[in-house]
Amino acid sequence: MVDVIRKFFWAGFGVILGVIGGGMGAASASPVEDPLETGRALLRSGEFARAASAFARVTDADGKPERRLAVQEGRCEALAYQSLAEKRAELAMLAVESCSESIRLDSSVARSWRLRGVARLAAGQLEQALINFNHALRLSPEDGAALRERGVVLLGLGRLSDAETDFQRAARLDPDRAWNEFNRGWILARQGRVAEAVEAWQGFLRQRGAGGREWLARVARPVSGVDPEVRRVFEALERAEQSQEKAEGRGGATAGQSSVATAAAATAPKAEPAVPVSPAPKAEPAVPVAPAPKA
Repeated sequence: MVDVIRKFFWAGFGVILGVIGGGMGAASASPVEDPLETGRALLRSGEFARAASAFARVTDADGKPERRLAVQEGRCEALAYQSLAEKRAELAMLAVESCSESIRLDSSVARSWRLRGVARLAAGQLEQALINFNHALRLSPEDGAALRERGVVLLGLGRLSDAETDFQRAARLDPDRAWNEFNRGWILARQGRVAEAVEAWQGFLRQRGAGGREWLARVARPVSGVDPEVRRVFEALERAEQSQEKAEGRGGATAGQSSVATAAAATAPKAEPAVPVSPAPKAEPAVPVAPAPKA
């Protein structure tokens, strides 16, 4: 069961990155621009490593509290999501440092707490991530991103019902996002609710098309090999897709296979990444303004 939870935990990283990646455009940063603005543009384009480097080049933030806060928040975000993308715990801890500095500068900013939660999640420190997401949501209860990301943590902790509640709340706040259906499918699959999970993943596929099929094949097919609930859902999804394609007079690239199965076959298996060992959770550093966060 631990291995299964770990697989879902890493799949959760994909959920977060998928949400981010869905709305990014091309960067239009110029090397002559203010490095703070360059970093922000690179963040919007998903170039996290370059964004972190841009924020590090800001040298005129001393004595300017707002600019210093913006730099720390930007660096925190860039490093947190870079660590998620590359699964590098050392980057996650650098992100924690920047996020903690942001919180020290202004502890009333929910985004800083959320990003420190992302950094803790990237480091595999689920309990501490939960503390930060809880505090972010106390400051900003309608933050859909914080709800989605806390849902991933709760999923990793095996708290399926609580994770489902967070994903449902996030979907109500942002009902058009395909990734809400992706998240919901994971929860329903783990609960053995096959028909509902298939419906959720079909909704995801309708919105994301071929890219969604490849994504689902990458993260769901490997887990289905070791988890019987996910395997039942994945097989049912393949049958449903195959029936739909046959009714519409089209078929998968391989005879007798749905396009989901074809995507899975075309996706080269990769070694399972090592999950960082999380130390025992410790209380986050106290801040002078906000009340101490509670789990």
